[in-house]
Amino acid sequence: MHYEDYTPLTTEEVSRALSKSSNTSAPGNDHIPYSVWKSLHCIKPSLLPSLLDPLLAHGFHPPSLKKALCIVLNKPGKSSYDSPYFFMVIVLLRKLSKILERVVISRLEAHAAICSLMHPLQCGSLPARSTPDAALVLQRNFESTHRLRYKVSTLLLDVKAGFDNVESPSLLSLLSRKGVSPYLIQWVGSCL
Repeated sequence: MHYEDYTPLTTEEVSRALSKSSNTSAPGNDHIPYSVWKSLHCIKPSLLPSLLDPLLAHGFHPPSLKKALCIVLNKPGKSSYDSPYFFMVIVLLRKLSKILERVVISRLEAHAAICSLMHPLQCGSLPARSTPDAALVLQRNFESTHRLRYKVSTLLLDVKAGFDNVESPSLLSLLSRKGVSPYLIQWVGSCL
């Protein structure tokens, strides 16, 4: 299926996705690190867009890109390792998959910004809205409230494994109601 509102993937989008990628990041089960993809992109900038564009245009994330290498590591400082809670799993996806994911995230962020879909106080995983930014806002609010001699309290929430527990149909329905392009909704559904 081809979507009428689809904008072809550009070399600039791939360049931005690659610029956010660390050459020291461990490769996935294909053993191709970001440094190889970056070099390829410099030599032939049209290659990655030509590989990834059909996937995005048709809203498809192939199973081959979902395969990952999982490494189990001991959490440091534990007296024994007789519980699964004392281990962490590092999931290493193929870098080509991560590049495409970054492009999709960038497009979703742009849509969210244009349509004001994010709460103004949303922090984390957004440009200029990192944890340190949130801490500065909290500190500024605390200081200004404290100067007025008001009592101050704060409630902080950490949603653990929230995305892993989102029901796919609910998420896709929400994206549709918020006016997200059908090809992006289809790709997110295929990715999930």
